[in-house]
Amino acid sequence: MQDVEAWGKLDDSGRHALSAHCMDVSAVFEALICLPIFRNRLEYTAGRMLSETDVARLAALVFLHDIGKLHPGFQAKADRTARPWPGPPVRHSETGGGFLGLAACEKKHPFHATVTRIIGWGPVVSDLMSAILAHHGRPVRPSHTLPKDWPCKGDYDWRANARVMSQFLDTALPAALLPGPDLPEHHGFVHLVAGLTALADWIGSNRNFFDFVGQPDETYPVKARSAAQEALVAIGLDVKTRAAPHTDFQTITEFPAPNPAQAAIARLSTKDRLVILEAETGSGKTEAALLRFARLVEVGAVSGMYFAVPTRAAARQLHGRVNCALERIFGNTAPEAVLAIPGMRIAGTATGQTLPDFNVRWDDTSGPVPARWAAEHATRYLAATVAVGTVDQAMLAALQIKHAHMRGSALSRSLLVIDEVHASDAYMTEIIKALLDAHLATGGHALLMSATLGSPARCRFLGQPQPDFITAAAVAYPAI
Repeated sequence: MQDVEAWGKLDDSGRHALSAHCMDVSAVFEALICLPIFRNRLEYTAGRMLSETDVARLAALVFLHDIGKLHPGFQAKADRTARPWPGPPVRHSETGGGFLGLAACEKKHPFHATVTRIIGWGPVVSDLMSAILAHHGRPVRPSHTLPKDWPCKGDYDWRANARVMSQFLDTALPAALLPGPDLPEHHGFVHLVAGLTALADWIGSNRNFFDFVGQPDETYPVKARSAAQEALVAIGLDVKTRAAPHTDFQTITEFPAPNPAQAAIARLSTKDRLVILEAETGSGKTEAALLRFARLVEVGAVSGMYFAVPTRAAARQLHGRVNCALERIFGNTAPEAVLAIPGMRIAGTATGQTLPDFNVRWDDTSGPVPARWAAEHATRYLAATVAVGTVDQAMLAALQIKHAHMRGSALSRSLLVIDEVHASDAYMTEIIKALLDAHLATGGHALLMSATLGSPARCRFLGQPQPDFITAAAVAYPAI
């Protein structure tokens, strides 16, 4: 055994072994892609069913997301002196790409056998690994600093730690070693894996779910998988403890009977993935959306909802209505609706206050509340079971910005509702169109609602040619 175990997480209380942290994130990713909705989305983008060997191989690739932390320059960060590392700053994601690339070429490299085996999983492995190394939200440019030139600083031996990581990987994910077809090569599949890896890293780095372990033993993979399962249930991504939804109109809305627009929504097939509802103001479109959500949950088509509106004021007003409706839909297992407005930190009727070290104190309890994890940071809003917020929070998933992939991947499990979609200008319409295309390309579901949606926008969203004025004016209203 090497003298010093490489660390993956570090704070004033101690160190978390790199092998343990990599296993934490791999276990969360594995648990995520075994959830029915996320599994469906991955298979939809892959164009085929995923086998258990596929799942194990993907989890093995995610295990390597922080492999660049083996670099002695990164490990030197544990030394709080002024200049613990004489070389240039080490960015572990970039270093990880160089480490794996050179391991493939260098036969004496301690990771050569592992990388050679991984290369045999198909030509898409390179793209997948690039996507996984970008788990901090932006693409990385691999560094080609030669690992053979890395010094063994002090009593830290990176080669010995690399061998430990290789052995740990083989022990933790033996199914990855089994023969099987190449991993899917579709671009949408790679993008979805990128976002789910980032989501897994956020969850797997949370000490409320994964406490520090200085030197993991052979039982650690089992413990990590158990903690990952518990974390997903606590956060609300795993809905197995939630009661089946009530789907009758009166229970959901507290009104005796649906109006025509609501009745029409209720009759729609749950296989229709993009629905546009045009009806006058006051016609009950919000209740129609809640009814649609409950029906989709009932058949296992979605497990969450993001309800987008144009303004912060509208979101605040709608949030309370949706939160009360969730109690009627799911009873005492109802999730709290998150108010997706940056800086607000509201889940259900509770308000949070930011504390040091990325902690949040909620006004109705003295400790952390895992179910409100998504409410504590704007980047995580779309990972909430149900969130009500401004449309820009969803649009960020369609822009080239940090963590767009994580937002989009988290959203893929949810019904995306965009109310007052007519309020979008030409710029917003283009972004929403891109968001819808990406969301539907994962197999997701969306509902657009408007009182005054114009023909150009409607045709743009539906991918239809623009009709002439007379034909457009003859379109029925209200309509689905």
